[in-house]
Amino acid sequence: MKPWLLGFSLAVSLGWLLYPGLADAWTEADMQGARALLQGKLEQRRAAEAKAASEAKAKAEAEARARAEAKATAEAEAKARAESQAEFERLRTISSIWSGLESGMVEIPGGSFQMGCSHGDSRCYPHERDPHKVTVEPFRMGRYEVTQAQWQAVMDENPSNFKGDERRPVEQVSWNDVQTFLGRLNANFILIKPYRLPSEAEWEYAARAGTPTPYWWGKNLGKGNANCYDCGGRQDNQETAPVGSFKPNAFGLYDTVGNVWEWVQDCWHDSYADAPSDGSAWQDDSCTAGRVLRGGSWDDGARAVRVSARDWHAPDNRGERLGLRLAQDTVFLHLDIPPPMRFD
Repeated sequence: MKPWLLGFSLAVSLGWLLYPGLADAWTEADMQGARALLQGKLEQRRAAEAKAASEAKAKAEAEARARAEAKATAEAEAKARAESQAEFERLRTISSIWSGLESGMVEIPGGSFQMGCSHGDSRCYPHERDPHKVTVEPFRMGRYEVTQAQWQAVMDENPSNFKGDERRPVEQVSWNDVQTFLGRLNANFILIKPYRLPSEAEWEYAARAGTPTPYWWGKNLGKGNANCYDCGGRQDNQETAPVGSFKPNAFGLYDTVGNVWEWVQDCWHDSYADAPSDGSAWQDDSCTAGRVLRGGSWDDGARAVRVSARDWHAPDNRGERLGLRLAQDTVFLHLDIPPPMRFD
């Protein structure tokens, strides 16, 4: 009971005890008035308490909203900082990858060569014939196959089966995947000449590096020259090797033989009849036969890793033997350009 109500009740009771006749003097109207007064006091008290409770609730809700807004602001600021840092790191990574790609591009001098089955090579498939002369303009080509780290930086994923060393070549990529990779790679930078796949003629010209033999190092496979089924290396017929694990050819290109098959731009043709002689990619309107691969892989034998060997797959096909190497048109920034090399 409220203190004031208790006091009022005690006073009335005491009055009745001390002055019994007082009760007789109260009329019904007086009693109703007293009850009304008491009821009014109670209602005022309830209203005051309700108002105080409402104000306390409103204050608590306002404080909760303020805390929630402060928390949301702090979270938004933290998220913005994290996103900004992540974007900075992404751009720094891309810049680092781009620098690595750029520094890894080798200038390939122009020249002419005999494309197709090497002279005296009895292991050639019919689709390596007929050998024909091709003249290639100067261009740039990747010193190494595109690595898993480089693919990851551009595509935000690593589809490769043989993970564990970011210097391993990316694999499990289709020709169509490569086109997406090139689009994203080129979109990140303002390039005078965008990255692309080499043509089949450019690839063989660069892989031969001026040699007419089945392998750029000679007539026979030998041991320890590449990563293939029977090349005599530690990863033979097991897995890919980190790029640059074997000696380069005369142009400074690594792993043009073995490791992973490398997609090129051309459509597949069963022979070289009517093939371009200017080193350009041989393409059709539909290219229904598939896209060309060159170089052989860790899982292929000596016959498949000759510099003239060819294969093909549908452009959407992926496999743990399929990778790529970049090419780029040459931009001459000086006038003292050496004359083209010739390898007739």
